[in-house]
Amino acid sequence: MRRVFIAAVVGMVLVVGAGTGRAASVTVSGYFNDAANPALAASDGYLDLRAARFGDDDEIARNVALYELTVTTAGLLSFDSAGWAAGGAEPYFTLFEGSGVMATFLDSNYFDPNIDFSLTRALPAGTYMLALGVWMNMSFAENNPDAVPSLGDGFTALGDPTRLGTYYYELAVSSDDGIFEDPVPSGDLRNTPAPEPSGLLLMAIGALGVLARRSQRAR
Repeated sequence: MRRVFIAAVVGMVLVVGAGTGRAASVTVSGYFNDAANPALAASDGYLDLRAARFGDDDEIARNVALYELTVTTAGLLSFDSAGWAAGGAEPYFTLFEGSGVMATFLDSNYFDPNIDFSLTRALPAGTYMLALGVWMNMSFAENNPDAVPSLGDGFTALGDPTRLGTYYYELAVSSDDGIFEDPVPSGDLRNTPAPEPSGLLLMAIGALGVLARRSQRAR
């Protein structure tokens, strides 16, 4: 009877742990030429991020798959690519620390001699951004860092269209000791262009008009 009780308790703990949404290993994948892929953004060699483009292979090679990763318990995390072995693109991976466009450059697979790379980092609890593009579409934060090298600096747009393969990418995130949430696609995380001066003037005039009408009604 005691053994049955212990087994039941262990089973309950396993179920509770599985229901937290935390993962020890998870794989994200997609296609750089898929207009319905919510992870995709692009950079045309300017200091910003833009909507992904699909006009031809040159444009597709500039697309980058972005994911937000939340690490809830510190540990060693591994990032392993398997897309090229499956006939897909030769990957360029960049790891950023932080959330959104202000996430700062942390590491990349630049020095990995293998096409399908394997990168392991000890990461504290926090938020990270994962960027997976086509070789050699590295971030400006890595290639030419400024005072605050960040994801919002964009990418060099040097992705090689001859290395797209079937356009497929695949990235496994795993850890034996750290705990993390499933990566979330963040392709809509592109910079919003600032309004032109003329646009700002029109907005100001419109706001004054609204205030004038409200003043007349109050009278």
